[in-house]
Amino acid sequence: RGNNRDREQVLEHYLEKLASVYDSLYTAVETNSPVNLRQLVKGNSPAV
Repeated sequence: RGNNRDREQVLEHYLEKLASVYDSLYTAVETNSPVNLRQLVKGNSPAV
């Protein structure tokens, strides 16, 4: 079993990754504006 510190580091890492997506979705809802999926998934190819 791994120690809690490593688990916390992993959780923190993924929360940092998700923060920009969450912020973009929140802003889109609050401003009633469309979500640009390409901006949400920067650097990745858009789904076809």
